Amino acid sequence: MRRVAAPLAALLMLAASLPAAAEAPTTPSDTVEAFHKALRQGDGKAALAFMARDVSVFEQGFEETSRDSWGAKQLPDANKFARQTERRVLRKETGQDTNSGWVISTTLTTGDFDGRKLELEGTETMLLRRDGDGWKIAHIHWSAHPKEADAPAP
Repeated sequence: MRRVAAPLAALLMLAASLPAAAEAPTTPSDTVEAFHKALRQGDGKAALAFMARDVSVFEQGFEETSRDSWGAKQLPDANKFARQTERRVLRKETGQDTNSGWVISTTLTTGDFDGRKLELEGTETMLLRRDGDGWKIAHIHWSAHPKEADAPAP
């Protein structure tokens, strides 16, 4: 019995020291938040996993028509941008039905990116569809412009 107890105790101690597996997002909003978190952490593989294979991404007038295309062309810069800036959600609306969901946000992004000081007001629309037990991002529309100066008080 003693021969089994020592290895078993060691395995239990090891298991207790490991971080718990991250729970899969259960709502469209959680999925979008997990996507942005993966970008901030520089985890491109995780970010891509939240996207449908046939995702369409509209950004500043450009379009990518698949996860692979966006991943190859835009992901490195998206990871870098997310790590070098701070994105704050100012307003968010969400909704869902059985197999589709949406997350519509306005944001303020600040920071230094490639030596340029940024303060951008942005909009983000994400449409999601249920895929098995989870949600996948099927469409993204991003748009941003420099923050306008606050209007003076009357």
